Amino acid sequence: MRTLFYPILCIFMLTGEVLFAQTNQGRTPLIESILFSGNTHLSDRTIKEVMFTKESRWWKRYRFEPQIFQDDLRAIITLYSNRGFLEASIQSWDTTYVDANAIQVQITISEGPRSRVGEIIFQDNNALTANQLHPLLRFTEGAPFSFLSMSESTWNLVNKYAEIGYMDAQVEPRLDKIQDTIDVTFHITEGYPVFVDSILISGNEKTNLNVISREIILQPGDLFTHQRVVKSQQNLYKTGLFNSVQIAPQRDSIGNGPLRNVVVQVVEAATGELNFGIGYGSAERVRLSAEILQGNIRGTGQKIGLRTRASFREIRLEGVYTAPYFLLLGTRLDHTSYFRREMETNYSVNRLGTETTLGRNFLQYYRFSSRLRIENNTFTMLDTASVADSTNDRIRSVKLTFTRETRDNLFNPGQGSFFELSSLIAGQIFQGNNSYLKLTANYIKYLPISSSVTLAAKLSSGTLFEIGPTPAVPIYERFFAGGDYSLRGYGERSVGPQRNEKPVGGYSMFISQNEVRIKLYRQLQGAIFFDAGNVWEESAVFRSNIRFGIGAGLRYNTPLGMVRIDYGFKVRPRAGESPSNIHLTLGQTL
Repeated sequence: MRTLFYPILCIFMLTGEVLFAQTNQGRTPLIESILFSGNTHLSDRTIKEVMFTKESRWWKRYRFEPQIFQDDLRAIITLYSNRGFLEASIQSWDTTYVDANAIQVQITISEGPRSRVGEIIFQDNNALTANQLHPLLRFTEGAPFSFLSMSESTWNLVNKYAEIGYMDAQVEPRLDKIQDTIDVTFHITEGYPVFVDSILISGNEKTNLNVISREIILQPGDLFTHQRVVKSQQNLYKTGLFNSVQIAPQRDSIGNGPLRNVVVQVVEAATGELNFGIGYGSAERVRLSAEILQGNIRGTGQKIGLRTRASFREIRLEGVYTAPYFLLLGTRLDHTSYFRREMETNYSVNRLGTETTLGRNFLQYYRFSSRLRIENNTFTMLDTASVADSTNDRIRSVKLTFTRETRDNLFNPGQGSFFELSSLIAGQIFQGNNSYLKLTANYIKYLPISSSVTLAAKLSSGTLFEIGPTPAVPIYERFFAGGDYSLRGYGERSVGPQRNEKPVGGYSMFISQNEVRIKLYRQLQGAIFFDAGNVWEESAVFRSNIRFGIGAGLRYNTPLGMVRIDYGFKVRPRAGESPSNIHLTLGQTL
């Protein structure tokens, strides 16, 4: 038995020597093809994927760059090492001119034997059992040995100890090789759990200390855990006041005792913002936006600003004010005063109003909020043949919302879920002239199937009830379906009740959206989707006449957001309907 600590991964011979004649332009030759020999366990395609040296195609030409090629040879050895071939080497390589300006590259590989994982042992672990540690490993006994998997497993073990407060835990893998079998022993130095002594905050020049401390869930006497650190960092980043947040236990001069000061180091963001945006959607077409914000007023974290947005369907001008902590500890106040002009095919309405929302988070993932809305609305264009029951409105409403949020990313989630349940009541009791009750529910689930495939599913439902002495539901408060963010394959608002061939919305709605997302190349994703649902004219009615849409699409993640194009087909299109629709917009549909 001999001990293998850190074997050299990249030992190979370079026996090919070539002199390239310069072309008239002084450039190296083009690469016509790359050929491999000796590779019985890994395909040519698998090897080429790790190389920057590529074969020329009619749409893209690649030239031979010697330095890059040397890096590619090392990448090939690393690839083999991560598949268990620890003695793999480049036997030889050579180039052959196929014409005056193009070469063929030949690479001969010696794969060697494949090493596999033998016995896995955990040593000196007391706080966590072997049964708790085994699921964290990226390899199993009998699997091909991989230094990459071993490194990831070591990192997972260290993180697991950090989750239970052992911030100084160290994990050292030791390898024993017997022929082609490698036994792995993880020697663990646990140390002891770290507890918070006091919180030391630094780096804040404008922000008041209490604005920072109230977002930190670590308190003196608490166990210092990885989860509490991450949650505290998330809370601080969500305020929008900081570009950087670092939280770490302080190391003292006499060792690392169980009671430590915790240092919170922040880098403040600029308090003033001037933002411009441009977007495109199938329904809105070109969309322009701008905003000016002044944040962190007097170091309190409060914000005030103006926002505007314009498209072919809507014009908005809004004044906004946010107080992260209002009156009660942890209660957030959001206030918006606005003018909105909405332009649909059968009506245009000017909405002048104000909204005030009070919300509070609890139990990490949950939130409860209430919203008061006061609106005076005037129709400037009304197709009375389709919207005969709508008039100028005074909306006075209160909305209560409960949410549960565990998504890992708000803009492009890969796992987690979102649930929202809300109820809105409007009526004469608030001095309005429209009385109705609106109930809605939404649930979204993101399930990673593999590293490149994610399943996303969304269920939405809602119903409206006319109530009180002045029962009426304005058209802009009703349910609509069809379009970029609803039933794909159908035109915007084309699913549901119509009058005079114009959409008038309904009093009940059910939508199901299902999508399989597949990573194709770098920031490019593909998607296959199946949507179903409808809108009904009556309250609390969910009939069987469901409309269906299927199709596929592409998504590309840019620095400005996700660009999405979907091509959807109607299942059993009705007379006069187009069989399909293209949807082009920014952001995921769910």
